[in-house]
Amino acid sequence: MGAKVEARLVEYFGGEAKALEAIAGCRLSLIAEAVGAPMAHRIVQGAYKLLYGNWPREIAGTSDAWRLYLEARRIVENHVYSPPGRDLLSCLVPLPPSAHKAIETRQRIAWLGNHLLRALATQLGRLRDALRELTWPRPHTPRVSGRVLAVIGDHFYYEEAMKKLGRLVRVVYVDDPRGLEELSREESDIVVYDPQGLYAGQLPKVEELTITQVLPEHVIDWYRANKQAINALVKAIEVIGASGLALVFSTLGYRVDAEKLIETIRYASLVVGSDINPSLDPEYARLRKALAKLDNTVDEVETWANTLLQERLSSRELRIPGQWLLEVLRSLHEGSPPPSLPEDVLLVFEEIAEQAEKAITEKLQLDSDERELVRGVFPRTPRVPLEADRGRLEELRLLLLSKLHIRRMKLLQQVAEKLYDKEGLVEVAVEALALADIALAEAEILQHGTSMPSLIDTLGVAIVNGIEASLYQHELAGHAGIQRVSYVVGETPIKPPATHGERIVLLTGANSGGKTTLLKMIAETVLAAQSGLPVTAEKAWVGLFNQVYFLSKPQGMADAGALEQTLRLLAEIAYGKGRRLVLVDELEAATEADAAAKIISGFVEALAADNQTVAVVVTHLAPEVLESLEKTIRQHIRVDGIEAKGLDENYNLVVDRNPRYNYLARTTPELVVTKLLHRAQNREKEFYKRVLDKLSRGQ
Repeated sequence: MGAKVEARLVEYFGGEAKALEAIAGCRLSLIAEAVGAPMAHRIVQGAYKLLYGNWPREIAGTSDAWRLYLEARRIVENHVYSPPGRDLLSCLVPLPPSAHKAIETRQRIAWLGNHLLRALATQLGRLRDALRELTWPRPHTPRVSGRVLAVIGDHFYYEEAMKKLGRLVRVVYVDDPRGLEELSREESDIVVYDPQGLYAGQLPKVEELTITQVLPEHVIDWYRANKQAINALVKAIEVIGASGLALVFSTLGYRVDAEKLIETIRYASLVVGSDINPSLDPEYARLRKALAKLDNTVDEVETWANTLLQERLSSRELRIPGQWLLEVLRSLHEGSPPPSLPEDVLLVFEEIAEQAEKAITEKLQLDSDERELVRGVFPRTPRVPLEADRGRLEELRLLLLSKLHIRRMKLLQQVAEKLYDKEGLVEVAVEALALADIALAEAEILQHGTSMPSLIDTLGVAIVNGIEASLYQHELAGHAGIQRVSYVVGETPIKPPATHGERIVLLTGANSGGKTTLLKMIAETVLAAQSGLPVTAEKAWVGLFNQVYFLSKPQGMADAGALEQTLRLLAEIAYGKGRRLVLVDELEAATEADAAAKIISGFVEALAADNQTVAVVVTHLAPEVLESLEKTIRQHIRVDGIEAKGLDENYNLVVDRNPRYNYLARTTPELVVTKLLHRAQNREKEFYKRVLDKLSRGQ
C-alpha cells in the first residue's frame, strides 16, 4: 500500500502491529473507517495474495464469475446477523488448489454450527439479538488525565515516579504530610504515593507506581469506548454458556480459557458505564446510595418528626404550675427570656430528636463514624418546627464523598489489574462469536437443500440435485415449478451412464431450457466450494481450480473491436496456466454463425489439448463445431442436450432441465413461437403465424 494509506492505518489503529492484526483478522468495517471501503477490501485481498499466491479475483477469472461467487455467498450472508460476521464472511473468498487444507478448515465451521443449532434451539432468538449488537472493538487513545500524583517521603521515590509515569501524569513532590492538605485545596484529583507510611489522611493512596494503580482509567477507558461490544458479549455468553464458549474456541482452534475470558468480560461489564456498577462492591453501593438519598431522607425525617411532635403535644394533658405561669406573664411584661418549659415537655422534644436521628442513620445505613456526625443534628431545645442542622449534614456529606472517592479509586485499581492487557481476549471473543454466527448461518441453510461439498483431487465437477443460487432463493420462498438438476463434467467419483470422464462438453438444447442456468450453477458450486461454503445441491464433488472463467452470452452482434477483445480473452483462457474451469455461453452471438462455429471449434481444440482444463460450452452450433474439429480431438468431446418435450395446456414450455449425456438436443424455436402466438393479440398474431409457417416448412 502507499505511504499515505499506511500512515492513516497506523494512526487509526495506534501502531503498525495493531493495523496488521486488523488486516489479518479481516476487520473490514474498522479498516474502512480509516481508508474507505474499496481500499479496505483491496488491502485485505492483498493479504490473501501474500498468503496464497492469488488475488481472489484472479481465481474468479472474469467479472461474471465473481458476480456468481457473490450470488452464492449471499445465501449464507442472508442468515448472518453480526456486522463482524458479515466482515469475516466477505473474506471467505475462493482459494487456490494449494490451499486445500485451509478450505477444509473452513468447512469445519459448519460442524460447529450444527452443534450450536441443536444445543441452543430454544435460545437462538436471544443469541441472534446479541449478535446483531456485536461490533469489532475499536482502537481508543486514553484521554489526557488531570490527575496529580503526590509523592511523599524520600526524594528518591519522586525520581522513580517521574521516570515511570512522568509522561502520563503530573508528579508533585511533597516533603511533609501538611503539604498534602494544602495541595488538596488546589487540586481536585490527587493520589498519594507514600511508601514510607507518613500520610494518614483521607486522600486515596497507590501501592505501586503502575498504570493500573495511578491511572486505572487509562486501562478501563478502552473497555468503556467499546461498551456496545462488551454488552453484546455479555448477552451472547449468557445464552451460550461457558461450555458452549469453550466448544467454539476449541473447534476454531483458539487457545483461550473460556472461564478466564468470561471473568474478563464480567469485570469489563461492571465498569463500561459512566460509573462503576454498584454490584461490584457492597460498600461502594452503600456509599453511593447514602449520598443519593441524603437530602430526601433528611426532608422526609423532618416532616415525620414535626408531625409526630404535633401529635404528641396536642394529645398530652399538661399540668402547668401556677408559679411558672406567673413567671411567663412577668417575662412578657418585662421583655425578658421566658422560663424553661416543664420537664415532661422538654422530654418530648428530646425523644423525638433522638428518634429522628436514628431514622436517618437506619435509612442511610450509616456506619459508626458517620453516625457520630448525625448525633445532635436535631436540636434538643424546644423549637417548632424542628429543623436539622444543615451544617452538620454537610460534614456528613463531605465524609461520605471522601469515602466514596477512596473506595471508587480502590475498585478502579482492582478492576484495572483484572483487565490490564486483556483487550486481545475481547477481540478474540468477538472474532470467535462472529465465526459462530457464520457457522449457525451455514448450519441453518444446510437444513434446506444445501450441502458441504466433497473436495476431490481429480479434475472435474459432479452435482446431484443442484440449483442455481437465485433460483434457490425462490425455492426457499415456496415458488412452484422449480426443478433441480444433476450434472457431471470431468473426472469425478460419479460416472453416469454414457459418460467417460470427458473434460470438454458441448451443451445443446432448447431455447429457455436452462442451459445458462446450468452453467451458472456449476460456477457457483465450484466457487462456493473453494471458499469453504455450502453449495446449493444435495451432494457435490468438486476438483479445485486455479481459475474459474464464466463468459456470458454476448449481447447482440459484436463490432470488429468487441470481437477482437473477445478473441483476446479466449486466447488468454485457452493458453492459461494451472487448473481451469471454463464455462462459455453461446459464443456464436458475437459474430456470423459460420465464423462463430469455426471460432468455437478452434477454442475447443485449444482447451482439449490442455489436460488441466475442464470446459462446458453452450452452443446451438454443435454439429457445425464438431464438423470443424480435428478428428483426433472430436472423439474426446462430449455433446449433452437439454430437450423440450412440447407445450402444456397453457402453452408453457415443457422441458426436462436435466441434460441427457451424449445426446444432441434439438433447438426448438417453433415451440417458443407457438407460445408467443397463443399469447399475442391483434396484428402480432399475423407475424408469429408467418414465422411459424416458415419454421414448419424449413424455410
